[in-house]
Amino acid sequence: MPETMVSSAGGLLAMLNESHPLLKQHALYNLNNLVDRFWPEISTSVPIIESLYEDDEFDLHQRQLAALLVSKVLAFFFLCSFSISQSLPCILQRKKSKNEENGV
Repeated sequence: MPETMVSSAGGLLAMLNESHPLLKQHALYNLNNLVDRFWPEISTSVPIIESLYEDDEFDLHQRQLAALLVSKVLAFFFLCSFSISQSLPCILQRKKSKNEENGV
């Protein structure tokens, strides 16, 4: 089956506000698979996703999925907010260390 092109997480984010738990679970599952591309858009709904984690009507698996999604969004946020001026010296030092290990 060909892969579907997705240009926004908006539809899935809207499903998080639905009343039926299966729709929320579907949204969480798919958002988790798309978080690497749409984390800025998903980040606007972190409070909603956190509330799903705290929802006693969700089973353990669904709650863990919500927690995983929030942690991924926050990880992408912090990785991307690490400025290039801070990361470049780390990258160069790592390259230098690898070259020294390889005798270059």
